[in-house]
Amino acid sequence: LMLGLSAMPDVIFRAAAAKKGSKVVHWIKWQGHTIMFTRSRGETIVVGPSHMPMNQETIILSLFGGHDTGILTSFVEAAIANASRESANELSVFTYSEAGMGGWIKAMEKPPRKIESVIFDGDMWETLIRDVDRFLKSQEWYENAGIPYRRGYLLHGPPGNGKSSCAQALAGMFKLN
Repeated sequence: LMLGLSAMPDVIFRAAAAKKGSKVVHWIKWQGHTIMFTRSRGETIVVGPSHMPMNQETIILSLFGGHDTGILTSFVEAAIANASRESANELSVFTYSEAGMGGWIKAMEKPPRKIESVIFDGDMWETLIRDVDRFLKSQEWYENAGIPYRRGYLLHGPPGNGKSSCAQALAGMFKLN
């Protein structure tokens, strides 16, 4: 279980239904302006350590009737905020993947686990919660000390003993992924 600050979500677009080299155009009305949303598929390239094929896609936003980039900025910010709101009460579960450029990818969203449903011996649960809370409030100290701001907990035990439940309950309690 790794702890840190949650970042704004990446904007994810579904692959265009078009064939390589063709374009799909969407017309969007936003705050009284017309935005042309153009998606086109490009070449398939091989990337990453596992040499996975990946389709390139280009997205172009065009504003008709003006050159105010603030309108496009507010459109993209609203899209990000809307995506954040839709998953605000969900716990995002990520897995590491060597596909593409490699890294962590979202595997699923699920409701967070209730803290009351996780049982620990003695005051271990309260101690863990206090430690996580203290860590999350100490970012400035880590930065001033020149220490990377991250913390890990090693959860061990046989299957079914609550390791995943513990991680999900903590993530839900502190609004982390």
